[in-house]
Amino acid sequence: MSALPDPTTFLSGESGTVGGIRLKITRTLADAALDAAAALSFTGRRLDRLAAAQQSRRVLVLSVYRPGSKLPGAVGRLASDRHDVRLVLGSTGEVEPALGGHTALTQLGGGKFENLNRLLAAAPPLGGYDWLFVVDDDVELAPRFLDRHIALCERLGLDLSQPAQTMRSHAAWRVTRRRPFSLARVTRYVEIGPVTAFTRPVAQALTPFPELRFGWGLDNHWGALAREHGWRLGVVDALPVRHETRHVAAGYAHADAIAEAQAFLADRPYVRAEDARRTVDTIRRVPRVTADQPLRVLVVPKWYPWPDQPVLGLFCREHARALSGRHDVVVLASRATPSPGFPVYRLTDEVEDGLRTIRVLYRRPRVRALAMVCQMAGMLAALVALRREGFRPDVVHAHVFSAALPALMLGRLSRAVVVVTEHYTGFQRGLIRGADLLTARLAFSGADLVAPVSAELGGHLHRVAPRARMRVMGNVVDTEVFTAAAHEGRGGPVRLLTVGALAEKKGHTYLLDALVQLRGRREATLDVVGGGELREQLEEQASELGLREAVRFHGELPKERVAKLMREADLLVLPSLHETFGCVLIEAMASGLPSVATRVGGVPEVLTPEAGALVAPRDPAALAAAIEETLGREFDAAKLTQVARERYSYDAFARAWSEVYKSLGAGR
Repeated sequence: MSALPDPTTFLSGESGTVGGIRLKITRTLADAALDAAAALSFTGRRLDRLAAAQQSRRVLVLSVYRPGSKLPGAVGRLASDRHDVRLVLGSTGEVEPALGGHTALTQLGGGKFENLNRLLAAAPPLGGYDWLFVVDDDVELAPRFLDRHIALCERLGLDLSQPAQTMRSHAAWRVTRRRPFSLARVTRYVEIGPVTAFTRPVAQALTPFPELRFGWGLDNHWGALAREHGWRLGVVDALPVRHETRHVAAGYAHADAIAEAQAFLADRPYVRAEDARRTVDTIRRVPRVTADQPLRVLVVPKWYPWPDQPVLGLFCREHARALSGRHDVVVLASRATPSPGFPVYRLTDEVEDGLRTIRVLYRRPRVRALAMVCQMAGMLAALVALRREGFRPDVVHAHVFSAALPALMLGRLSRAVVVVTEHYTGFQRGLIRGADLLTARLAFSGADLVAPVSAELGGHLHRVAPRARMRVMGNVVDTEVFTAAAHEGRGGPVRLLTVGALAEKKGHTYLLDALVQLRGRREATLDVVGGGELREQLEEQASELGLREAVRFHGELPKERVAKLMREADLLVLPSLHETFGCVLIEAMASGLPSVATRVGGVPEVLTPEAGALVAPRDPAALAAAIEETLGREFDAAKLTQVARERYSYDAFARAWSEVYKSLGAGR
C-alpha cells in the first residue's frame, strides 16, 4: 500500500454544522430570501415546463432508514406522473408502516455503503433503469423534486449530480450549499449524500459500492473517475434540500471515518480539496438544445443478438448501449422466419441488457419482395406503437445497407435524420451484386449520412454511391468490462488468444499452421473463442497437426468471459482474410493486451505499431515470426488502455455521434 494521504488533501476543512441561535436565524432568513427570489423569477414554473417535455424514464431509488426518520415525508416528493419509479428501501430496525410496500430488507446493521450494496443485490438489475437515486433518511426534498431534477440534469448533461443544500443545512462542503441566482453549477465534486443522482452508465461503473462503513473520501475518488471518464458533475441550486436534523458524523467518530478514508484513498486517484471546492461553471437559465441534449434514437440493425444466436451483431448492441448513455435509445430488430405461427408478423417489446428492444419476427415467403412487405408491416406497427407513447424518433440509425431501406421509410415518416453505419465485408469481397447492389445504392444515396467503420471500407462504398455523404466512424468497446491486467511474469507456455467466428474469412487454418512452427521454437498454447461452420474441420486440423493438447476451443462466449481470457493471455492474434474494422483489436487494447493481425481491410487503421504488429494474410511462416517477435517486445499496457478509452470508449463514441447528429440537424 502507498503512504496514507494527508487528511487535509481530501477534507473540506469545515465542520459544516450550523449551530447557535444567531447563525440559525441568519441562515433561515437567507433561505427565505432565496426562496422568494426563486418564486419571483418563476423558477419552479420553468422547471415544470422542462419536465413536461421530458421523455419517460425508469428510475431506481435506494434508501436505508432508521426509526423515526423523515423518509416517509420524502417519498411523496420522489413520486412521478411521468417516470416509472421503483423504490427499494431497507430498515435498520423494523418496517415503518408507511414504507412497508417499498421495504425490501430489515435489521440492516452495516455501514451506509455496505447496506446500499445489500439493497442493490435485492433490487432489479441497474441495466433496466435510466437513473439511480440514493437518498438519506434525514432529508426534506423540494416539491416535484424527482421530475424537475431529472429534466434539468438531462438538459444540462449532468451525469452525476446532487441537489444543493439549504443555507441552514449541515453541509461539510461549502460548494454544495445553494447559491443565489443560480439554476445549477458544474463542479468537480459531488457528495455521497444526502441525495445523489447517477445516470445509468455512471451507476453501472460505480456499483457495487466499495464496502465502506462511513464513505469519507469516496466522493473525492468519484471526482477523479469523472475526470477520467469524461462524466459531467453538478450541483442543482434550483432544488435545494433541507438536511438539518443530524450534523455531519453525528453517529460515529471523525477519527474512524478519516482513517477509513486514508486507507481507501492510499492506492486510488482522488480530487484534492482545493479542486473539490471549485465551481467550474454557473448556469443561470435553462439553455437551449445542445449536442448533449438527449435525442430519441431508433436503432435499426441488420444483425443483432437473438436467443439462438447470442453473439450475432454484438457490435450493433454495443453501439446502442453506448448511445443510450446520452440519448433515449430504442432498438428495432427484425428477422425472417419461413414457417411462422402467425400470418404476417409478430412483435415483442422487452428491456434487454438495459435497452428497450422491439423485435419483429416476420413471414418470409418465397418471393423476396413479399418478405420485405411483411417486414415493413411489422416495423410500421412498431413505429405506430412508439408514436402513441410519445416516442417520435429524432434519429433513425441503421446498421448495414439491407436495414437501411426500411430505416429510410421509418425516418421519413418521422421526419428524422437517417444515418447508416456500414460494417459488411461483402463490399471488400465483391459480394454486392444485382439486387443487393441496387439496394445499397438506394440506401446510401437516400441517407443523410453513411458511416463506414473504416476509411478502407469507405472507399468501396464511395464506388457504390459516389454522391452519398460519408464520414468514417469507428466501433466501440466497453472499457468497464475490458480492463487491463499485468501480462508478464506468469511463467509456463505463452498463451495466445484468437476471437472470431469460425469461418473461412477469419483465417484460423493459417493460425494453426503458424502455431506448429512457433511451437518448434517455444512452448505456446492457443485459446480459440467463437463458433461457426468450420469448428469440426478446425478441430480435425489441430488434431492432425499434433495440437490437440495445445489448442482449446471455447465456442461462443459472453464478453465478460472474453475479457477474462484477454487478461490471462500474452498476445491476441487476428489472422483474418477480410476485416472492415476488427472490434476484437480494440477489446485487446482496452485490456492492455498487444496484438498481431493481418494487414487487411481497416485493420491497419486500428492496430498501430504501439499496439502490436501487422503481417501479410495467408502466410503461416510470416505469422509465426511476427508472433515471436511481438512476444519479445515491451508494451505499455496502461498506454494501450488509455488510448482505447480516449478513442473507443462508450463516452467517446457517444460524444462523437452526438456531434454528428447535431450537425445533421437532429432534434430541431
